[in-house]
Amino acid sequence: MQILNDSAAQTAGIDFQLTHSVQRFLFEEADILDRHDFHAWLGLLTDDVTYEVVLPVTRLTRKATVSVESDTKLYDEDKGSLALRIKRFGTGAAWADDPPSRSRRIIGNVYVLEGDPSSEVLVRSNIILYRNRIDRDMSLWVASRTDRLVPAAGSWQIRARKVVLEDATIHTKHLTTFL
Repeated sequence: MQILNDSAAQTAGIDFQLTHSVQRFLFEEADILDRHDFHAWLGLLTDDVTYEVVLPVTRLTRKATVSVESDTKLYDEDKGSLALRIKRFGTGAAWADDPPSRSRRIIGNVYVLEGDPSSEVLVRSNIILYRNRIDRDMSLWVASRTDRLVPAAGSWQIRARKVVLEDATIHTKHLTTFL
């Protein structure tokens, strides 16, 4: 991969305002989730959103170990199922997150891959999520994400998110988190 300076990047058609706008949106989304403002997070999703979290498969070859996407989905949801998960947090029946966990999401390596900012853009990013509950219950999630974002009221909404985890083994006691 070639690192481009500002003028070369502009010649290559990379729009820095678009990239900055997308990065800011993803950073704000992470902050909303870290504050457990899940109803506000739902507002960042289109009504037809798809949300997938996929486990990788490790394949051994003669020369290297290769990690590839599998067909195994940890989550395969739409807005309705995400709303039901969020509603459950307020029922007292979500014992796995009572008391609520503390979390920090770090978003990085954000790239706008393609698209038209007036209709839809394809974005790739990485996420590290640290989650801690009752001091001894800790988990770390590392993943790459591919998002389809659409413009909405001067910002963006998520139309599709596909998260590919780095670990093929889930190292947590419960699966109530959003990546």
